[in-house]
Amino acid sequence: ESKEGQSRRGQAAQAALKRAEAAEVIRGQNAEFEIGLLHDQLKSSEEQREELLAEMSKQVEDHEELRKKRGHAEQRVERYGENPKLQADIDEASAAEEKLMISLREAEQKLAVLEADVEQKRVLLQLAEST
Repeated sequence: ESKEGQSRRGQAAQAALKRAEAAEVIRGQNAEFEIGLLHDQLKSSEEQREELLAEMSKQVEDHEELRKKRGHAEQRVERYGENPKLQADIDEASAAEEKLMISLREAEQKLAVLEADVEQKRVLLQLAEST
C-alpha cells in the first residue's frame, strides 16, 4: 500500500469525522431551538389560560348579578302581581343568563384544551431537558 493511498484514506477519514461533528453540532442547535420554541409556546399557552380564567371569573360575577336581578324581579311579581315591566325584566335577565351560561361552557371547553396543551408541553420539556 502506498503512502499516497494511506494519506487519502486518512484525509477521507478526517473529512468524514468533521462532517459527523458538524452534523452533531447542527442537531444540538436544532434541539436547542426546538426547546426554546417549546418554552415560548408554553408561556403563550399559560398566558392564554390566565386570560381565559380571568374572563371566566368575570362571567361568573356577571351571572351572579343577573341571577340577583331576575330574583328581585320575581320577588316583586310575587308581591305586587303581574306587571309587564317586571316580566320584561325577568325575561331579559333570563335570556342574558342563558347566553352567559353558553359562553361560560364554551370557555370551560377552551380551558380544558389549554390545560391539556400546557401539560403536554411541560411533559415534552421535561423529557427534552432530561436528555
